[in-house]
Amino acid sequence: MQSLIPLPLQQLLRLLEAGDIDRAIDAGLMDYTPTAEDTPYNFPVLQTQQKLKAAWNARDRYRAHQARWAARRKLRTPLPLPLPVLDNRKVALPPEVATLVLRAKAKANESRKK
Repeated sequence: MQSLIPLPLQQLLRLLEAGDIDRAIDAGLMDYTPTAEDTPYNFPVLQTQQKLKAAWNARDRYRAHQARWAARRKLRTPLPLPLPVLDNRKVALPPEVATLVLRAKAKANESRKK
């Protein structure tokens, strides 16, 4: 039976049976196209091709997904605000706070007088 199988297909089948998918890829696994004479024997090769294509497509989708998320994170990350430049000018307080500060100062002055 082995002699009926074309040589390139025999090599691919041996590599796949040994579990050496990397060498099978290097030997032309993904370039293999079935012919009429090897149809009864090529199922493992075609099945492995399908599985690899599906895995590679899934990997590409995952990488694209990760790239989209990275771009979204970059857009959502707020830019660092510049540090305020401090000068010697007094900062005006909101009116409510200024009123409270004045009352506290007045109360402190009264308690010092006593």
